[in-house]
Amino acid sequence: MIDGPVGAGKTSIIDLLKNEYPKFFYTREPGGTELGKILRELILDSKPSLSAWTQLYLVLADRAEHLVKLKNSDTLIVSDRFIYSTIAYFGAAYGLGEDFVTNLCRVLIGNMIPDLVILLDVDPKVGRTRKLRQGPLDNLDGMPLEFHSIARNSFLKQAQEFEEPFLVIDTTEQDISKTYQMIKKIFDQIISNSPKIA
Repeated sequence: MIDGPVGAGKTSIIDLLKNEYPKFFYTREPGGTELGKILRELILDSKPSLSAWTQLYLVLADRAEHLVKLKNSDTLIVSDRFIYSTIAYFGAAYGLGEDFVTNLCRVLIGNMIPDLVILLDVDPKVGRTRKLRQGPLDNLDGMPLEFHSIARNSFLKQAQEFEEPFLVIDTTEQDISKTYQMIKKIFDQIISNSPKIA
């Protein structure tokens, strides 16, 4: 799983990985299923934006469908976001309760725990600047910088406290090519240890 704050470079990295490792199973949350595409639009583009509670349960509905798809995959799964974003944004930044949202997420995913979480970190001001270069901001991207700072702190807290292994890469002062090369080394090592997934 590749996760982290807005503007850290997750989607750009995954696009590069798709070219390098086309046999892997690539997906994203929300939006990894046909239902998820509809829910993603509701969550990110509704005007006015939906309440935090409504968004949270739409994200969970998307994940419930998404997990069925993931369980049927027989190759390495690379997901753009997972429960860590849900906890950071809804539990921490929206203030719905980190423990509460964590428990919801853990019950839903059961034993579908990532072998590795690559957390791409970024200073919110830098992340905002990067997103503005890409075009108009969606509902999540456009939240105040304080909101994104709270989410960032939650991501880093999760990396320290959760049992699954995290690799934190600070992309604040690092260009995308250097970040990609670091992640590529990890993927090459995974392949060398499990050649059948390549």
